[in-house]
Amino acid sequence: MTKTVVGMVAFAVWSLAAGGDTDVAGKQAVIGQAVSQGTLKVNKSSVRDSATLYAGNELEAGNSPVRFMLKNGVRGSLSPASTASMFADRLEVKLGDAAIAPAAGFRVEAGGLTLAAGKSGRVQVQVQKEKVLVASLSGATEVFDASGLLLARVTPLQPLEFEPIKEPPQAITVTGVLENKDGRFQLKDEVTGLVYELQGEALKASDGKRIHVTGKLQAAAQGQPQVIAAERTSAAGTAKSGSGIKRGTKISMGVSIAAVGAAAATFAAISR
Repeated sequence: MTKTVVGMVAFAVWSLAAGGDTDVAGKQAVIGQAVSQGTLKVNKSSVRDSATLYAGNELEAGNSPVRFMLKNGVRGSLSPASTASMFADRLEVKLGDAAIAPAAGFRVEAGGLTLAAGKSGRVQVQVQKEKVLVASLSGATEVFDASGLLLARVTPLQPLEFEPIKEPPQAITVTGVLENKDGRFQLKDEVTGLVYELQGEALKASDGKRIHVTGKLQAAAQGQPQVIAAERTSAAGTAKSGSGIKRGTKISMGVSIAAVGAAAATFAAISR
């Protein structure tokens, strides 16, 4: 308990004192502060209780969680044995778990993905080798691949797992209720939360029904729903309560996206 109070005092003192953007030598920007109830590492060097963060610092948690606060208002934490690189405009999670309450324009990068949380959003990320688990604590978090393509929109209580695949599929499969909006068929995928425009002659018979659709992803204008040229459809029946987040794996643009249901519980240790 004593160490926790000391850590919070250190945060408060730093917030008032860290008015400049450079260190004494004027060479490197100060971006924030990190505190822990034990030992943490900054650029592989062990530090007790607290450390000043500079742009590009690698922050590693020891046996205790590390909390960090950046000058731009971003706050977050790393769980034990987790590593991330710190920058004024982004956090690069390399290994383990991180919880972040981003500020406007701040992004989180993990495993080749870029995460953007909405206003007042809070996101948690877990990196395990090539897999990345994303959970939203509040608001929606959009996940993009390296090319900037929107892969998914993660909402609270619906975490998703992302894993790169060596051979991108020729087609993707989505599931949801087909709706005719102003002559265009749209479907909100139950796994990714994205809305797709569907094109195909056989869609009229499925209007208003819950279906599985497999087809090729087409180029779409910026700001418009991604387009799928439907090649195959099948009835999906009525969704049971909660089934939309436990459906298994969806393949999209070289990334395997799995709905993982209650996996958000794995983040409990760093959500406080």
